Amino acid sequence: MTFSIIVPVYNVERYLVKCLESILQQNDADFEVIVVNDGSPDGSQKIIDTYAAQYPAQIKAYVKENGGLSDARNYGIQHAQGEYLLFVDADDYIAPDLLAKLQKIVAQKQPDLIRFHACTVSESGEQEMTLAAPIISEQPGEKALEMLVDHKQYFEPACFYAYRKAFWSKQGFRFAKGKYHEDFGLIPEIIIKSEMITTLDYVGYYYVQSPGSITRVASRERDNKKAMDYIFHFDHLMEVANQCIRDTAVLRKFRSYLANSLIAQIQRVSGDTKPIYMNEIRKRRVFDLLLADNWKRMLKKWILKIRYQRPVKEIQS
Repeated sequence: MTFSIIVPVYNVERYLVKCLESILQQNDADFEVIVVNDGSPDGSQKIIDTYAAQYPAQIKAYVKENGGLSDARNYGIQHAQGEYLLFVDADDYIAPDLLAKLQKIVAQKQPDLIRFHACTVSESGEQEMTLAAPIISEQPGEKALEMLVDHKQYFEPACFYAYRKAFWSKQGFRFAKGKYHEDFGLIPEIIIKSEMITTLDYVGYYYVQSPGSITRVASRERDNKKAMDYIFHFDHLMEVANQCIRDTAVLRKFRSYLANSLIAQIQRVSGDTKPIYMNEIRKRRVFDLLLADNWKRMLKKWILKIRYQRPVKEIQS
């Protein structure tokens, strides 16, 4: 089959039917749906059982102990038989023609990655903001990465791409278990290592802003862990970039992008974690990585260095 669609499930019974229906109603029937119940305590499994019984040829249902989103995705990949992988979060849904449009690209070019547009949707169903990617036409990963960074659009969500499984398996990609921002830690690496990326100029994914989503609920403890996990991913991506990116201009842009990602977390860190976090980003000389190739960036870099490179005891508040 062409597509394996992996749907991790945890506490999403109120959204799961819409998600599965959006997949099963695709115009292209050449796909399987791998539903991974990640130890969900709600009624999601009853819904999964109903759909698995109704669509036995397409839905493959698995139940595992709770291990988080990354672990559920990795588990689903292990059972995937399709030529391409897609990830759909169970509180989101996809457009009816997505697979048919992807199929045309796959039949012609077989790129390692296909990026499509997404749209945020309120819980009431109102479409809010289109997350459009730049139009990338059969570009190598390094060039595509530069275009995405230059476009200043959020490009990390794993659900906004289709991945050639042979490429994924050859590279040994895995989502980092037990870490927040697993997409930030992996998707840029996948882009960098791709031989060919192309864009489908089509809104194929609907990203529901559900307040109860496990990845969208805020708390002080969670925010602090998210910030520290950013540092973990930063270290990994810096290593990948230094090893794989040959164009020095692209490398500088990507380093600056990573630096900005760490700096953006400062306002979310609080309590005893804040001085620890600040010390960690100083050790990595993050502020020196920021681009200063025009007066606006020079001013921003100067302000950030003045603001955040004070002694730790002064910024604890």
